[in-house]
Amino acid sequence: MEAARTNIPFEPLPARIRWGAAAGVAVLALAVRLPWLTSPGFVIDQAQFVQWSEISRSPSEWSPPGGLSSVYLKKPGSTRPWCNYPPVYVYCLRGLAGLYDFLAPTDQVLDVEVAWQVIQAETTPSAKLAYALYKIPAVAADVVLTLLIFVLLVHRQPWMRAFTVAAMYALMPAAIHNSALWGQIDAIPTLLVIVSLELARRRRLMLMAAAATLALLTKAQAIMMAPVWIMIAVAWGGTKGRRWLAMLGTALGIVVIVLLPFRNVLGGVSQAYLGAANYYPFTHLNGFSAWFLKTPLIEPRLNEMAEWYVSDLGPGFLGIGLRYWGLIGVVAVWAYVMIVLRRRRCDDQTILWAARVLPLAFFLLSTQMHERYLFPAIAIWAWSFFHSRRWWMSWIAIGGCVTLNQLWVWPGPSDASWADTCRLVLHRPWLGMAPGIWCSFSLLVVFIYALIARTEAREETGDV
Repeated sequence: MEAARTNIPFEPLPARIRWGAAAGVAVLALAVRLPWLTSPGFVIDQAQFVQWSEISRSPSEWSPPGGLSSVYLKKPGSTRPWCNYPPVYVYCLRGLAGLYDFLAPTDQVLDVEVAWQVIQAETTPSAKLAYALYKIPAVAADVVLTLLIFVLLVHRQPWMRAFTVAAMYALMPAAIHNSALWGQIDAIPTLLVIVSLELARRRRLMLMAAAATLALLTKAQAIMMAPVWIMIAVAWGGTKGRRWLAMLGTALGIVVIVLLPFRNVLGGVSQAYLGAANYYPFTHLNGFSAWFLKTPLIEPRLNEMAEWYVSDLGPGFLGIGLRYWGLIGVVAVWAYVMIVLRRRRCDDQTILWAARVLPLAFFLLSTQMHERYLFPAIAIWAWSFFHSRRWWMSWIAIGGCVTLNQLWVWPGPSDASWADTCRLVLHRPWLGMAPGIWCSFSLLVVFIYALIARTEAREETGDV
């Protein structure tokens, strides 16, 4: 392997140059995302955000009681609540509702009409304002992620490498597409996860617990990093109990504060977590996971799910349901990662290794994977950077697969010139196989390499 230099002393970058470079990557990240803010995103998701945002106010046209807790009331004639996202983002939506009313013309407020314009991908001033506002939180998180990657790496790498990794993340098509074009929020929990991982490296246990709790209260998929949080707590929590009490108290305090406005609808909140597995009980939801190899598709078939997608409740090997085989696979990787972390006493190299393995295991082995659920791996791998040829090849492969997966599902607005081209290229076999099969195999190769790679310090120095 090409020699790495992470353990070789290098002259620190002067502060003014370091902060200038940091500002440069942040500006770059913002500049490449701004042109897409007012374009229609994935309208089903964006109209849903507008709807939840309007419901979170009082009064609401959809839910007469109005207010934050109303988003977790059941829809009329349904057993499901309006909102199936955890509560932290609901606070964000409530703020966006007020901001929309402040910025909109005097005769326009956030209402059913705005949601209808969004679902129709209209380009009216009110619709464009909605597109932009509801993309801003994720775009801002993306910019902060870019800045954070540089600021953290520059202390462990020569500054030009840190700048290159951060700039490449800023320009990663999957990252731009996810927040600025699609309008999804995956960058927000990813930012919190990376903050928690960095705090774990620094043994800041209470702050790690706070960031981890907020990540879980923003998106349930943050649970993928539980083995790192648990083993850091076990390794560094001490035996006297005070640190454990401090960590648990911090996490519990945040949960109580965040959930306080929702105390009357805790059943709806819990359904956002526990009921998620029953929303789309299929082996995959267009994610190029290992399960995609079982039921490959040439193109998405979301309007014909019962016909084209396979239930993950059906029996598999030894009569065990497919969903449970996925859970067994994830738990097995978790157990292995926790054993390695314990044996290595949660040293830095092992934490970085675990951070690279866990997002891939979660995406590849779990059922019900959407195309966006691999997105966190892009930023987490950038944060865990070490200079080697195999790391660069793996990271670029992951970024390429996430990009292809997202474009395969939704290349962009229907009037975008590249959308039809993407469909023409991606919705056809490549050398006799669906593009998703090639991506699934590629991700499996990267995962297996990451899983078996040695975690001693010599991996970081290139002596493997």
